[in-house]
Amino acid sequence: PNPQPAAMEKMQYAIDFALKSAANEGVSGPAITPYVLQRIERLTDGDSLQANVSLILNNAKLAAMVAEQHCSLLRSGSFSTALAAFSPLQPPQQAAAPAHLNAAEDQAEAELAATSSVSNPPAPTFSPPPEQKSVLVVGGAVMDIIGQITSDVHMGSSNPGTVCTSFGGVARNVAASIARHSGSTFTVRLATALADDFNGRSLLAHCEQIGLDTSAVKVLPQERGCTAVYNAIHDSCSGELRVGVADMSVLQQIDTHYVKMLAESVSSSVLVVADGNLSSEAFSTLANICSFYQVPLCFEPTSDHKCLLPFHANAMDKVSLWKPNLSELVQMASYCLQQGWVLSGRAQVQTTLSQLVAGRVDGQLADMALADVRILTHAVYQVLMACSNHSSSSRSEGSRAGINRRPPLLTGRHVVVSLGPRGVLWCGPPSHLLQDKDATSTREPVAGLVSNPDSDLASWHVPAMQVGDLGATNGAGDALLGGVLLEALQQAQLPTNGPAQLLPNIACIRTGLLHAHECLLSNRSKKAS
Repeated sequence: PNPQPAAMEKMQYAIDFALKSAANEGVSGPAITPYVLQRIERLTDGDSLQANVSLILNNAKLAAMVAEQHCSLLRSGSFSTALAAFSPLQPPQQAAAPAHLNAAEDQAEAELAATSSVSNPPAPTFSPPPEQKSVLVVGGAVMDIIGQITSDVHMGSSNPGTVCTSFGGVARNVAASIARHSGSTFTVRLATALADDFNGRSLLAHCEQIGLDTSAVKVLPQERGCTAVYNAIHDSCSGELRVGVADMSVLQQIDTHYVKMLAESVSSSVLVVADGNLSSEAFSTLANICSFYQVPLCFEPTSDHKCLLPFHANAMDKVSLWKPNLSELVQMASYCLQQGWVLSGRAQVQTTLSQLVAGRVDGQLADMALADVRILTHAVYQVLMACSNHSSSSRSEGSRAGINRRPPLLTGRHVVVSLGPRGVLWCGPPSHLLQDKDATSTREPVAGLVSNPDSDLASWHVPAMQVGDLGATNGAGDALLGGVLLEALQQAQLPTNGPAQLLPNIACIRTGLLHAHECLLSNRSKKAS
């Protein structure tokens, strides 16, 4: 046995993810082993390499012990005596085939010869290739300038640290997370606005290089603005954001007129993702188009200031999946409470929010109890379900007519709350958990699952994989959403003889966490370089 084995669950997730990535990217033959090993090493933060080295050393030690004993036997003569007792190996004699088998073989050869003499064999038939899936991601593409303070923070003064520049933006990050791991299986189309400046040209070239479809990108003349830039400063100890400055004025070009021009792209997509960089009018237009064509719409809130966009756009009922972080969840729950929409457990929600406001320091919510997170998540989810049920009788004509006749990729409403180093809390219909292969095969309760007997909802906490020193956390939440949606897309392609697949499910959340884990490791390697 290996004296220093890696954690089994962590290794299994990494192996499954690496094999799936290799298949998606078309890696095969001699190249697959080094590809999979390298990907597993990154996902396990080097634990797999350490385990393999330990196993090799242990095998070498065992081989040396066997060789030592072998030499001892040879010197004593015991081995030679024992070996002489065995006769040399003779090649096995091939038994003659029964007569009836020989006759059958002769007949088969005759039929084959007759078939090969036909001058015009029938032409082969080919099945048409499956329709390629398309995903549309609408929102920000940004040049990120990320600083990390390496000492105690001194406000109003220069602080020593590190600075790196990278390509970012919530929409770009989500699109890249899907495209990088899907290979050519899906077309991922990015809809954003850039300026024709150095940053814009660099971003556009980068998006095309990683396989994104940039045909819908709006490029402005340089004199009309500059490409969006995000400057963030992170704490070196926790890796959490301390302060950020965002110049996003160019994203105002993602207006209603631009969104209407995306209608054809929406109609050909199986999924649409939007971040919080749209105006209320533009988001409302996009939501109505998605509803018309029955295409699921997913919302990444982007920031505390933008997380209420679907509420302001009066489009809460048209969003299938929300992915707030902890701070954005608090903002959403507070807004729902202020509007008088929280009916069930209102006093409990109010008490939880009051305690958070009283104990909140420097905007940090990392210490919020998981039970409090569930209270707020359940409250927001019930409000969203109430909005959805209220509007179900007033769907658009296009929706009733079934213009998009494909079954929707996402069913029901879902809230996926990213909790940073504590993982993810998913809230949605309890029936989705029945689609998890682990849960159905073992018939055992899912760890971390809480069901509400008074309503049709369940929440499930999934812990994150630990990576030690986190470094900068930018982009990890976006990668999480990309992984969740990619797994949903891949599962939707699998043939099924039973009922339609319910998505997202537990496997989707696990894949999302792997994407986030890989993003954190990438950030840390950038910091080291």
